[in-house]
Amino acid sequence: MSKCRRYLMRRDWGFMLLELLLVIIVIAILAGGYFARDRGPAGRSTYQQTMSRTDDAVCKANRATLRTQIEMFRLSNPGKAVTSSNLKAVGVNVPTCPQGGVYAFQADGTISCTRHPEGLKPGEIPPAAGQGQ
Repeated sequence: MSKCRRYLMRRDWGFMLLELLLVIIVIAILAGGYFARDRGPAGRSTYQQTMSRTDDAVCKANRATLRTQIEMFRLSNPGKAVTSSNLKAVGVNVPTCPQGGVYAFQADGTISCTRHPEGLKPGEIPPAAGQGQ
């Protein structure tokens, strides 16, 4: 029998099981702290707060992209109304809100979202992800 096999047969496997259980317990404690409730406003978990901030940033970036697309549409189609159907008809890919909101084009040039009420003013650049909030 080789030395390696003798070592494996002699090894105490119970100690490895105990180590594995300790690692699982530590991971469970860390995950519990990350997903725990009552950590922030309205009892939302850290994960939920992070996802909400991410969705807000994506919505702002989408509205900035949409604003640029609308300006290009207005330059190439003077006098034509700005609607989602008109934008799609000329090949513009209209972005959507990650939380399912609907974008509305206002007469003053703002773009509003039904899920994120603050409008993006003409020429306004949204803050980069992780900044501003």
